[in-house]
Amino acid sequence: MSRPLTPRKLQVDTALPVRIKIGVPSHGVGMVLDDCFRWLNENVGSERISQAAAATLGGSATAFYFLCLEDALRFLSALDLSRFSAAPSARLGHLPFECDRAFPAQC
Repeated sequence: MSRPLTPRKLQVDTALPVRIKIGVPSHGVGMVLDDCFRWLNENVGSERISQAAAATLGGSATAFYFLCLEDALRFLSALDLSRFSAAPSARLGHLPFECDRAFPAQC
């Protein structure tokens, strides 16, 4: 059973319907998030994304929220996933799906 969304998370879920959630290794991510934010600000723009801590089964994660699927796909293409502990999971609107970088071009 999922927990109810806080007002802030509900606002982000509504405004930015595409979510990429990536597992964080036990030793943390260090400068990886700085690299992610730098790329996002330069290539997507801060008004089209958000980031928040998240949870996964057996660990913690970070979630990136996007305005559109194209921005999320460009982010995944640029991201070095070897620096994280798990393949990303994604949600379009309220329809979750798991992936290993094999996102559909259109939904």
